[in-house]
Amino acid sequence: MKKEEVPQDNIRHFRTARKAAYVVDEEGHYTTVPTTGWNVEEVILYQAIGEFEEQAETCRQRVARGEDSPIAYFMFKRRMDPTVLAQAMGLPRWRVRRHLKGKVFARMGEGLLKEYARVLRVPLDALTPFRPDVLEQETYELPPGLSTADRQAGRTPGPESTAGESSRRSTP
Repeated sequence: MKKEEVPQDNIRHFRTARKAAYVVDEEGHYTTVPTTGWNVEEVILYQAIGEFEEQAETCRQRVARGEDSPIAYFMFKRRMDPTVLAQAMGLPRWRVRRHLKGKVFARMGEGLLKEYARVLRVPLDALTPFRPDVLEQETYELPPGLSTADRQAGRTPGPESTAGESSRRSTP
């Protein structure tokens, strides 16, 4: 892609931020330019988020029936899959998949449950007994320079562009 072909569709997800896109400059070298996103990218992003939400709701029902573990529900709510969760836990994927089953979860030790709670950023008592409402009560630590009013208005801290300028700088 060339510099002038980089989409600048101002997608809602980025708000005032930018991300870096790799392009080929006039001399044929790879470089980066800031972009405000691409509409196609936004559609795919929100489809993926919707799919995670559907999986979480289905999983919540399965947890209530004892078929799945609460770990599975919080995994989907955190936009993870078994592979990502296994990497975060430092466990083989087959073990994490096993822990997603209700019967196996019921026999898990407190140490392992504490580690899952830490990785999933939920209190231990949200896993046993299962409390899906804990995510709605979450409080987030605000980054420096961002007030609660800024967060509610959708503003982000720092400079307008997080991608910066091109990595290849021309000298005047």
